[in-house]
Amino acid sequence: MADKVLTEQIDGRSKDELFKIAAILHDLGKFDRLFKVKDGTETNLPTHTGHEAKAADYILNDDYVHNLLAHDYGLTEDQIKYIAECTRLHYELGKIRKVAKQSEEGYTLAFAKTDKCKEACKEIANQFPDFKVEVGILFMCDSMAKTDVVVNGATDEEIEAVKQGPVNNAMAKTYFEVLKESNI
Repeated sequence: MADKVLTEQIDGRSKDELFKIAAILHDLGKFDRLFKVKDGTETNLPTHTGHEAKAADYILNDDYVHNLLAHDYGLTEDQIKYIAECTRLHYELGKIRKVAKQSEEGYTLAFAKTDKCKEACKEIANQFPDFKVEVGILFMCDSMAKTDVVVNGATDEEIEAVKQGPVNNAMAKTYFEVLKESNI
């Protein structure tokens, strides 16, 4: 399924080639950080809420980034839009955590096997039919990139992200099984 989708062409370049650029740029929006506010006081802990949309905005609207892609790499507007949309959607599957946290199982391996998880996966795939494969792959890549973050001085948020790795992988597996079974 992924091979078929990623071999499709946009203006003469495979989605696979463009997807690799999106994978590199997907967290670009984290450079535009906000800081958490706790009890009305700003802390020194960054939050990356909304970084996906910020990354897409940089790709589409920042003169430096857009010109780099268009002029230095020779990408067309449609190719750049594809890259931007992949970055914007790279965390969509992660939003299932909200569903999981409200479930009896919580965000656990057991939840990844439930009908509630499968239904949430279907909803995401149906919401983004032209990017359903990319959503799943980017979520897996993003999750796997967090595996070595636990070092001296790691924040609680970073440690929690690493602990979620096995659940993220199980959920991504369920997502792809749903895509295959449902022929979405």
